[in-house]
Amino acid sequence: MIEVVVEFIIMGGHAYYIWPAYIIATVGILGLWFFSIRELKYQKQILANLKEDISQKTQQRKCN
Repeated sequence: MIEVVVEFIIMGGHAYYIWPAYIIATVGILGLWFFSIRELKYQKQILANLKEDISQKTQQRKCN
């Protein structure tokens, strides 16, 4: 059983190419996820600010 796991990790001698590729791909995907979540929060804040501004302007027009 251990031999099978070791053979999988070694990947027929191609591990030097495959594992770094997996790591780079994983880091890239996690980076995209992180920046997407951060941008989503930023855009939600902008939307909330715009809604608040519109609400204030609507209230000002009703008072005038």
